[in-house]
Parts: sequence; structure tokens; C-alpha cells
Amino acid sequence: MPIWLLVALGGAIGSVSRWLSENLFNDLTFNWLYSDFGFNYSILFINIVGSFAIGVLAGLHRHNVRVWSFWATGVLGGFTTFSMIMLNSYWHLLDRYWGLFALNIFSTIFFAFFAVTVGIKIAEKKSEL
Repeated sequence: MPIWLLVALGGAIGSVSRWLSENLFNDLTFNWLYSDFGFNYSILFINIVGSFAIGVLAGLHRHNVRVWSFWATGVLGGFTTFSMIMLNSYWHLLDRYWGLFALNIFSTIFFAFFAVTVGIKIAEKKSEL
């Protein structure tokens, strides 16, 4: 099976798993965590689970291209891309690349937040016209 197909199938599984996990988490907590505190705990939960899973996968199979393509890029990439950001940050820290570690963490958070903000502002402006 071609690598791109492994990634595609894994991505489909990961994306559906994310959707199911978010709904299940919200159902189990009756969405009170979000409604009472205004913070989406289901996304935090998904990011933590995905980061843990990619850590285990990296420890066991990071040099197996087929396993990595299906599980890391596909399933976990569809489940949460945050896990890959955290894994890269871990490797920078492990290699004592302090600057790359800080750059990866802070630039990802800052620029992703900035991009969301700009996207919302552009969409709001567009809808006003």
C-alpha cells in the first residue's frame, strides 16, 4: 500500500476519533466544564492524549516509515497536530537546542493565535460588506 494512502486512511480514522472523543467527553461531563468555566476541556484532553500517544509511538516506532506514516502523520495528525508540535519540542529539548525549543513552543502558540484572530477579523469584515 502506498505511503500516501496509509496517511490518508490514518487521517480519516484520526479525524473521526477526534470528533467522537470530543462529543463523548462533552457528553460525559454534560458539557458543564465548558459552560461553567468557558474553557474547552475536551480539546485539552484530546491534545494531552495525542501528545502521550505520539510520545509512546516515537519511543517504539519512529524509524519505521510505514508505521510512522499511518499512526503519527495519519491517525494522530488527524486526531491532533498539537502532538507533533510537542514531540518536535521534546526532541529539541533532548538535543539541548534551547532556542529551537522556545521558538517551536512560543512561535506556534503566538502565530497560531494570531492567525485565528486575523482570520476571524477578515471573515467579520467580509460579512459586513
